[in-house]
Amino acid sequence: MANGYAESVKRLRRINSGELVGRINRIRRMDASKLTDMAIRNRLGRVMDGFAHKTMLLATNATFRARVNVGSESFRHVRELWYPPEGVARRGRFNGDGQSVFYSASSMAAAMWEVGAKVGQRVTILACGSRGLMAEVICAQIGVHLYEGKPQPSELPLSNMRADSLFQRDLEEDKIDRKWRLVDDLLSELATAHETDIPDLYRITSSFGATFRRIPTSEGITYPSVATNLKAFNSVLSREAADKHFFPAEAWEFEILNWSSAAHIPVDLRSKLEPIRPIRRTKNIRIDGTIEWAQESPEVMNDYSSLMPRIAEARASLQFR
Repeated sequence: MANGYAESVKRLRRINSGELVGRINRIRRMDASKLTDMAIRNRLGRVMDGFAHKTMLLATNATFRARVNVGSESFRHVRELWYPPEGVARRGRFNGDGQSVFYSASSMAAAMWEVGAKVGQRVTILACGSRGLMAEVICAQIGVHLYEGKPQPSELPLSNMRADSLFQRDLEEDKIDRKWRLVDDLLSELATAHETDIPDLYRITSSFGATFRRIPTSEGITYPSVATNLKAFNSVLSREAADKHFFPAEAWEFEILNWSSAAHIPVDLRSKLEPIRPIRRTKNIRIDGTIEWAQESPEVMNDYSSLMPRIAEARASLQFR
């Protein structure tokens, strides 16, 4: 890391500030839909060349994935809710076509809205528990300083590179702090943009995301959730990191409602988006991954306060899996 950082410093220091600003502005003005993937990578490469980046620790005891159901059919196996098979995944914010990665969110609500479900559709949320008392995932991070959600509990801190005084001191001592922030501003802006605002946005972000994933010590990328207006954060992990740090604890199935048909909205899942109705949750996820669904009363279904204790119970049973 030290040698890589030193080389990055040298390259960024050599770049003329005016030229760097020009390269950044060209990216902001470009229409990616009219460019080849190679042209996009070249433009980004000229900006990211010398961009010194470090990994940070993401500590969490749970993360959440979502998938829109096909009609009213419930998912029957956890593999349908885990990362997709290699070769069938669609391009996402930080993955290319056919590239299988593990997207997850810091809350059930964030996972719900990130998949863009429509009124009338059903969505299944998979609660993924940490295999240990806490998963300590080494991630590159983009735009975390823009996060507007509640502070993480003190025992689960969300690191912020721009608040890392040691890293910022290194940038200042190396006289690249202003240039570094110019590049970081661009990448953070793209990482937190809405797909509808920038032509072919995911072709841009998946390109620089690939650069971040190649950081030797990184297991993934952490970034604020666009779907929740930066009130939650997402992660995209390698499949190996997902299997190493998390296990499928339980799943919930919801229906997206019209406001007029919403008789009750759980307080911790209220959103300015469409309201939801819980339908069922798992009774058990078997050792072979088969999902066993249970029918619950509305009172039980709306009791989200017992979620983390149930994840803890599932974690304790891992020794038997």
